[in-house]
Amino acid sequence: MNHTNYKYLKIMLICGLMLGSASACKKKTDVVVVEENKTFCLDNSYKGKLDLSPPIKQKMKNTIHLTGVIEPNPDKVMQFRNLVD
Repeated sequence: MNHTNYKYLKIMLICGLMLGSASACKKKTDVVVVEENKTFCLDNSYKGKLDLSPPIKQKMKNTIHLTGVIEPNPDKVMQFRNLVD
C-alpha cells in the first residue's frame, strides 16, 4: 500500500468514528414500567393466629448456633509432624 491508500484509510476511519458517535447521541427512550400498588393484606383467620409482642432489651450474644457437622478439608490442611519426640 502506498501513502495515498493510508490517507484514504485514515479518512474512512475518521468518518466511521464520526458516524458511530453521531448515532450514539440519539435521544434514548426510557422504558418505564408502572407497577400497580399492591397492598398485602392478611386474612382474618391468619391475623387471629399471630401474637405480636413489643420489642424488649436483651444482652447481645456473640455466638452463633450452628447446626450440622463441620469437617476439615483434607486438601487445605497442612500435615505437621514433630521432629523431636
